[in-house]
Amino acid sequence: LEADALHVEVDGLAAEAVSGQPWATCPRGAHRAYMSPELPKANTARAELSHRCEIQCTGATPRIVLMSSSAIPDNDGGAAGWVGTLADVTIEAGAEAAMSEARDQATAASVLKSDFLANMSHEIRTPMNGVIGMTDLLLETDLDARQRDYAQTVRNSGERRPKHHHDTPHFS
Repeated sequence: LEADALHVEVDGLAAEAVSGQPWATCPRGAHRAYMSPELPKANTARAELSHRCEIQCTGATPRIVLMSSSAIPDNDGGAAGWVGTLADVTIEAGAEAAMSEARDQATAASVLKSDFLANMSHEIRTPMNGVIGMTDLLLETDLDARQRDYAQTVRNSGERRPKHHHDTPHFS
């Protein structure tokens, strides 16, 4: 490895500590264990190795970095070495996490809204069906013209209402 000032800033290691070291020593701890099996298998046929991981810098908050490396082919079809980059993607990773959280909250809110509308529709339709049924029975009795007009108005209003409430959940 050859470390420039940005690499030193992102990784938190002094340039002297990483200069001349193999690329595979750059990831530490669990990330190294995760990546190590891929490195020996990698060859020039594989265009690039890329891993996102968290680096804990001494005295600083952890950073999310994207480590990318490409093989430098040798004459035998193998890898003479590797060239790579270390990019600080902490801000991007934070934005992705925030977007994921916002999506999850929006999904949960949508489910709650749909449940509410379904319950609301049921709570209105059920008693309305009772009102319509009782109004139909009332209209089968002897009523004067004024009473019949009132009962017919209730029935007509009730019959139009459930159609709209039935459609309400479809707008959710």
